[in-house]
Amino acid sequence: MRQAPQNRFTRPVRPARSRLGRSISPLPYVVAGGVVLVLVLLWLLFLPPFSVLRGGGDWDDAGQNALVRIRQDPPKAPDGFVIASPYYEIRSKQDQGTGPATLSVPLGDGRGGRGLALFTYTSGQWKRLAPAEVTPDGRSAKALVDQVPDNVAVMRRTAGGFQVQGVVPAGLSPVTDAEKLLTMRSPAQYVPQADGSVGGDHPPPLDSDSIALVPVVRATGGGEAEAVNAILANEGARSAHVAALVALVQANKFDGLDLEYTAIQPQLGGSFTAMIQSLAEQLHRTGQSLNVTLPAPRREGNNWNNFGYDWKALATSADYLRLAPERDQSVYRRTVRDALNYLSGQVDSKKLILTLSPLAAERSEQGIRTLTALEALSIAAQFTITGREQLAANTDVQIVADNLNREGAVQGQAGLIWDANAAAVSFVYQSAGTLRTVWIENQFSAAFKLEFVQLWGLGGIAVDDAAPGDGMANIWPAIDQYLKAGVPALLAPNASLLRPQWLVDGQSREVGKAVFTWKAPPDPGDHTIALVVGDGVMRTISSQRVTLRNAPPPGASPTPARTATPGR
Repeated sequence: MRQAPQNRFTRPVRPARSRLGRSISPLPYVVAGGVVLVLVLLWLLFLPPFSVLRGGGDWDDAGQNALVRIRQDPPKAPDGFVIASPYYEIRSKQDQGTGPATLSVPLGDGRGGRGLALFTYTSGQWKRLAPAEVTPDGRSAKALVDQVPDNVAVMRRTAGGFQVQGVVPAGLSPVTDAEKLLTMRSPAQYVPQADGSVGGDHPPPLDSDSIALVPVVRATGGGEAEAVNAILANEGARSAHVAALVALVQANKFDGLDLEYTAIQPQLGGSFTAMIQSLAEQLHRTGQSLNVTLPAPRREGNNWNNFGYDWKALATSADYLRLAPERDQSVYRRTVRDALNYLSGQVDSKKLILTLSPLAAERSEQGIRTLTALEALSIAAQFTITGREQLAANTDVQIVADNLNREGAVQGQAGLIWDANAAAVSFVYQSAGTLRTVWIENQFSAAFKLEFVQLWGLGGIAVDDAAPGDGMANIWPAIDQYLKAGVPALLAPNASLLRPQWLVDGQSREVGKAVFTWKAPPDPGDHTIALVVGDGVMRTISSQRVTLRNAPPPGASPTPARTATPGR
């Protein structure tokens, strides 16, 4: 178990990975055999005015042994981007390769903006080179590239796109169904340290240029949450933390960051806002984005508890505010509805991302715990065979689905049901004297959560565990349907698929009952009893092997099984 639309969504792309093997400066040098060899690397400065390029097919000197010319036939921009500069072709004057270089390219409309990157067109497709930084005058975009390309153009990420964010545990990749839909991959790789530094391993490289790489820096409790509060309480540590986060993004050429700091001390809310403002300003300067994940505000009587977070102020700095998932499904629909009603008066709804989860939830007196759909169904599929050690042929055998036989304890809650209040498949069972309620997430329940995204016009959705795993619910069909139709498919699962099914030796014997009476055959031998349960999408089977003895003579009492005595 891991605890751990019609407005078509933007598809931002990932930065190219650095392959630099040496330091870069306007005049770097290499020392070899006592001889200093001055290597003049290409420093391309395409500075206005452009009249010298004449906009035609003529080549013009760009300095440092390079020629450039404007092409009038740029290929169509990749999804989620528009071309923000002329499309330049580059040629070296010398018959030799060129290494790392800083390219400064004028923006075609003379304006800066967020989400800029340099692209080159090769092998029939656009390839991202690096994120671009707007020059101080706002008229050009500058970036360091590993190799001078044959052509180059500045792209600007289009605004207002619907985001589909997939959070994945460290070291894992999204499930295949997610890869086709994601605009943003967010490996949960990093944690904050009390001194302001950031710990964690770097995520594996992306194999797609159409997805933004936006890692999560997570502190939801324990030592990580204590580290965040220590950082916020100290101005020097706060500045160091911002610097460490910016350096992390720049060194790895990420598209941005998602800060999941959901357990700050409320009195430190002002410091948190100041830190986010500083971080966002520096990330936006070089075209990266910033998501901030927050616990949903909660109504307490006539007041609202924001847990120290100033949503209105944070929305002016962050690109998106992501609502952390509500785990208690008994209050989910009311809590999320109320929170969105409240936030819609504070924040542009297009800046809000609702987090979905493929994980089931169990509520007990101890609180809420998460588990996979298979783990939840495995609990439902447990059963007991009465008098197992004395089973005999030609007798009635009573078998009980222990965790579905709740008629006497909770009226109307026997077996797996569709809980209309929670809009999820649910069952109630007893363990250690305590009643426990389990809600199983699947594509049906996910669709009802997507209804909130539609009704409030939110800016996107996130899935808090988008990685493959044994027994994980697949909610991606619901997301795919929503993206295609613009509305969720609000359907309950077929009720017949929620009914338990009893099998004997692979043959169906009873359906829909938590207590099954099996008429044992007249002959002794081995048999397999099995219980099949499902949530309308996934099914699991639990089985037990039993041995029937010879039936006792009429009127005879069953003979207790003999117990072997050691030493005899």
